[in-house]
Amino acid sequence: MPLYAGGKGGIKLSDLWKDALKITLITLAVLKRAGFNIVDRMMVLKTAYLIEREYFRLTGKRLTSLPYYNYTYGPFNGLIIEVLEALSKKGRNCF
Repeated sequence: MPLYAGGKGGIKLSDLWKDALKITLITLAVLKRAGFNIVDRMMVLKTAYLIEREYFRLTGKRLTSLPYYNYTYGPFNGLIIEVLEALSKKGRNCF
């Protein structure tokens, strides 16, 4: 039985994980193309949020269904952090 966010009939957690992986890989590609060789987690989170915001502004649709929460240092989503940690554990060189 799959787990859901927001109770019965909400979004499947596996779908949220896929969305987090999608936006993380897009964000890392954008940062690489912009010439950043070293990035930290906060830079990835802020850039992911900006990509989501600009995509919505241009298309009127959400790129992912990930929620972002206000945090002291900017928008935050824990799944993006988990995806970054999973990618680093796999030894995947994103740059």
